[in-house]
Amino acid sequence: IGNTIGAGILRTPGEVASHLPNTLLFLAVWVLGGLYALLCSVSIAEVATLVPRSGGHYVYARYTFGDYTGFIVGWSDWLSTCASAAAVSIIIAEYSGLLLPAIAGRQTQIAIAVVVLFAMLQWRGVRWGSRTQEVTSLLKALGFIAIVVACWAYSGPKPAAPVPAPELHGVTLFAGLILSLQAVIYTYDGWAGVIYFSEEVHDPARDIPRSMFGGVLAVMAIYVLVNAATLHLLPVTKIAGDSLPLGTAARLMWGAHADQVLEILVIVSMLSAINAYHLM
Repeated sequence: IGNTIGAGILRTPGEVASHLPNTLLFLAVWVLGGLYALLCSVSIAEVATLVPRSGGHYVYARYTFGDYTGFIVGWSDWLSTCASAAAVSIIIAEYSGLLLPAIAGRQTQIAIAVVVLFAMLQWRGVRWGSRTQEVTSLLKALGFIAIVVACWAYSGPKPAAPVPAPELHGVTLFAGLILSLQAVIYTYDGWAGVIYFSEEVHDPARDIPRSMFGGVLAVMAIYVLVNAATLHLLPVTKIAGDSLPLGTAARLMWGAHADQVLEILVIVSMLSAINAYHLM
């Protein structure tokens, strides 16, 4: 949950709705993306329990294709994870500046401080990193669930669809499904995070599959609920092309205070993500 749920669920729905401006298809593609991740997790979980070594995909590439391929896979994976940690720290700094104008303009210093802080947590030991991951992931999940409940509880005026949804069929439908699935599958990426520290798991044969299957199912539930809650307030044609549909829904409910709510949600979401990257 901590490694998977990030900014994607906030931005991707607008892209998906632009390709599939149909309520049922819009929701169905999020379920299909989750089922795809679940099928992938079956394969990786089997390999991970057979070779419970820390290092992620590097371990399997080295066992299968030898040292050179393992080196290429491991190096590129390590580099991309470092880049992801840097990018997430910048997002945390930018949204912190929006939330607290007094620290605006110090994004670089804040980003470096965040990276160093979480590195120190890992330096204290795996138990510290693990507990931090559990707490920040729980806060993230509760934050999204709270917004879902608020959306369904809202009974005020709702915007009408600006234009009727076009009918999809043939090539248009097929292309829309492929492009939407591409975006959704990317948003589900991160479900295999546990394989990067398989040796730190007490019982790999039990806990690795539980982490992957339970994680995918929990993420899928959150994604479907968030999108269904957004659809409860906004028509699918209003979501289409919106870079932050949940933000539009939040502004409908809370007006000027919506931005602060979303800024806090993004920061909390990114904290669990950067801790996961450090663990990896």
